[in-house]
Amino acid sequence: MKKLLVVFLILPFLSFSQSKWRETPPTKKNSTSTSTNTNTNTLKQSSWRSNPPTTTKSKSSTTYKSNNLNTQSNFYGQNPYYYPNLYNNYDPYWGYGRWGRWGAPNYGYSTYIDYNYSIQGYRQPARVYIYEDGQRDTIRGKKPIVNVGFLYSTNKQLGGYFAVGNKIYFIMDFHSTYEPDRSTFFENGRIDDIDFPLIEDLIKERTFYFGIGTRTDRIGVHCMIGFGSEDIFWRGEDIVGEITFPKSDGKFTTIKIGTMYDIKNFTVKFDMDPIREFVQFGVGVNF
Repeated sequence: MKKLLVVFLILPFLSFSQSKWRETPPTKKNSTSTSTNTNTNTLKQSSWRSNPPTTTKSKSSTTYKSNNLNTQSNFYGQNPYYYPNLYNNYDPYWGYGRWGRWGAPNYGYSTYIDYNYSIQGYRQPARVYIYEDGQRDTIRGKKPIVNVGFLYSTNKQLGGYFAVGNKIYFIMDFHSTYEPDRSTFFENGRIDDIDFPLIEDLIKERTFYFGIGTRTDRIGVHCMIGFGSEDIFWRGEDIVGEITFPKSDGKFTTIKIGTMYDIKNFTVKFDMDPIREFVQFGVGVNF
């Protein structure tokens, strides 16, 4: 009886404590406000794209001029495979007149035999001239050694090199930055007007070197002087992509020292530029 009485006393309090949500449930509100957890560093589209400083020029689109080449008539007739022989007694492998400079006879022999010999591992041409009376005359030539190959620099540049010569050789190479540029370029952009975050500068560099070297056996040592140009661009990004605009440009003169080593018909090359502070590795062939 006592328990029943306690239940009747508690029921009024339970009824008054019922949540008001049961009578007036909350309505769902369509909120367009940004969540408080949204990253504050989210990129937005730069106003430069809709209202450029002056003129916008995209580097990704390049204008090519059409080559208006006039077709010339074939002087030697309508046969496109007809070419005149401009040289007499031309040796297509060693070149015109080279054997005469090496001491070979111009006449008085009946035939000759070509062969090759080796100087410090380099393939060199030779001929045995046979005269009508049976005598033989051996002529040994000494053609220049040629090295060609590709270069990679630690300052993110690619290039190629060329060298020619025996004991003393001439060498030259060219290299430039290879980083792809997919940005939109604003020629008249200024650092004071940006409304986007900046990232690492975009640097474009091109350098041409030439010099001389000396070869001992199959190892060459050379010294080169270089002339180059460098363009530096401010680089930022928005939600669309990268944005660049001019920062500085200029020309420079530098030097480079290096060495080449020929391993059979392959060449390895190592250079160092103490002014620009990079090292360079190369691989190629020699013949």
